[in-house]
Amino acid sequence: MTLSADEIAKILARGDLVVMRSDTVYGIFASALDKRAVEKLHSVRERDQKSGFIVLVDSVKTVVRLVRLSDEILKRLTVIWRGDSPTSVILPAEGLKETWLADTRESKPRICFRVPTDKKLQQLLVKTGPLCAPSANLPDEPPACNIAEAKEYFGDAVSLYIDGGGCDNAVPSRIITFENNRVKVIRPDGRNHPEDFIITRRRKLYKFAHFDEYPTCFQFDEWKTFLARNAPAKENHSLQGRFLQKGREIVVEIGAGSALFSVELARRHPKKLFIAVDIKSDRLYQGACAAAKLDLENIYFIRADIAQITEIIPPHSASEIWLTFPDPWPPKSDARHRLTAPRYLKLYREILARNVPAKIHFKTDNLSLFEWSLEQFTANGWKIEFITRDLHSSDAPDDAKITTSYEQKFIAQRLKINYARFH
Repeated sequence: MTLSADEIAKILARGDLVVMRSDTVYGIFASALDKRAVEKLHSVRERDQKSGFIVLVDSVKTVVRLVRLSDEILKRLTVIWRGDSPTSVILPAEGLKETWLADTRESKPRICFRVPTDKKLQQLLVKTGPLCAPSANLPDEPPACNIAEAKEYFGDAVSLYIDGGGCDNAVPSRIITFENNRVKVIRPDGRNHPEDFIITRRRKLYKFAHFDEYPTCFQFDEWKTFLARNAPAKENHSLQGRFLQKGREIVVEIGAGSALFSVELARRHPKKLFIAVDIKSDRLYQGACAAAKLDLENIYFIRADIAQITEIIPPHSASEIWLTFPDPWPPKSDARHRLTAPRYLKLYREILARNVPAKIHFKTDNLSLFEWSLEQFTANGWKIEFITRDLHSSDAPDDAKITTSYEQKFIAQRLKINYARFH
């Protein structure tokens, strides 16, 4: 007879134990929030009471309700559990009220979580809440590969055995922890993972994977969540939240490419916050690497469409915008895609601060794009503060003369760089 998820949930809610397949091997399950059920699991499993169990949860949100996490670790967990490889993660048990779940063998209590890759098991966890789920075996014995072996281990001490077939070739979950926000593998699973990759001919895939691993890199939706989590209650989506000093200037590079330009600005101006936005994460990855090597803590990299800029940067909070070597989109029919087109100039006005002399900087090697853009800025109410058609021979500010990777190629070809600053 096949039991429904609701029926299994009722058995676990009584404090009983259940043996069934997890997303890896057979496990012996108990309700993690029921102290007596967990104590019973320790007894049946013949495990030291100080040892913790792997706790299965339905989502990262459940982990956040149980323990305190930094934004960096929260982001990493979201990425790690998005994949198809079962990965258990050991975390500090900070803020854990259910102290019986902690592993207390070391000076600082810890707890191990996993969001299973199996969708049916995730749905069961929605009904049951977190479940302790060690492998179905006794100390120094191999995990049970089928229900018969599990029954030999536990007999009548387990209320329900659910036959999920044989699992002779199943591999236990990978176990990792974090040291200084870097992944440390405790138990490997024999598979490649983004944080283990060596750069090969699959370089672009490597960059895409590692972009998500950097705590300073965000996909659009992740960035919105990050803003909401760090905003004061009365100022939702304000970048003047807990992770910013009040009054700190915000500088945005739009269409940032590799963002190495913003990285150099961030290095020169540690008191300002820099946000580099581009649609391609493999490009932004280069800037994230460079920022990490310099230990910069004042720059973020956002993968998003420029049309979403008013959701990325809260209204009237940026002091400067940099447009560095945008695509010229030569055909007239494509002019609306240019980053200096009127529809974008309107968006920039929405994010620039009102109470400071907010500015837009524009650099390009393309003279026709430069002249066209000057017309757009002027027609839309922007004032020119500085203009040159030969940047590196002018008296422009030093920041404007920081060379991007594209710019270095243009200079090598003896092309002149156009620059203007508007307010």
